[in-house]
Amino acid sequence: MRNDIALLSTYLSYDPIEIPVRLLAVLQHFEGQPTTEAIAVVAARENVKLDSDLVRKLTDFALLVPAKDEDVPDPGQVSCIETHER
Repeated sequence: MRNDIALLSTYLSYDPIEIPVRLLAVLQHFEGQPTTEAIAVVAARENVKLDSDLVRKLTDFALLVPAKDEDVPDPGQVSCIETHER
């Protein structure tokens, strides 16, 4: 297995997703803040540009989920969920 790739269990344990370790490291910036703010923080602090298609894919695989304090999911606010490497 490559050292630069993380294998994560998602909403389906039998369908893990591989993402770069560097991407995994920046997901912490999504914790409880609006998506646009998180993307800006990631760009400024980590020098990583996240486009909306990638953020949507992370949401589709439940690597990013709506913030817990939101009653109705707001696509502008997501947070990182617990991830597991295999």
